[in-house]
Amino acid sequence: MGLQIMGLKKGQIMLADLLMLMIIVLLVINIEFEIIDKYKRSMTNSEWSLKYLEQNLIAEQIISDCNYLSEYDSTTKLCYKNKISLTNKNNLKSIDVVCKVNIANNIIYSKDNTDKKIINTFKRGVIYNNKFSIIEVSFCE
Repeated sequence: MGLQIMGLKKGQIMLADLLMLMIIVLLVINIEFEIIDKYKRSMTNSEWSLKYLEQNLIAEQIISDCNYLSEYDSTTKLCYKNKISLTNKNNLKSIDVVCKVNIANNIIYSKDNTDKKIINTFKRGVIYNNKFSIIEVSFCE
């Protein structure tokens, strides 16, 4: 009878060890999945942040570069940042991600295929027709 009791205790100890091992393995797997999920979310946020910064820089370039919308004074050979001239607005076609540009609620540029969803719009204060106006640069997917 003493041997049966000892055998039962050994079996219970082995079963408890096995259960503890399974619990530890499941905890480790759960922690790994959480770490992987957190990493994926941070990568997605980083990619979105980089895209947002890129679009912000493109919007700044559009209003400050004489090749796009900034006014160029040929006598002084100066480019006036934030002073808008529409002489080079056709150059906006070279920027693929720009969908639409509005100045003072007037559309000055719109991409032909406007069925795409607008994801970001940047607003800046500019001088247009010798008045302060708001320019909106919109980006599509």
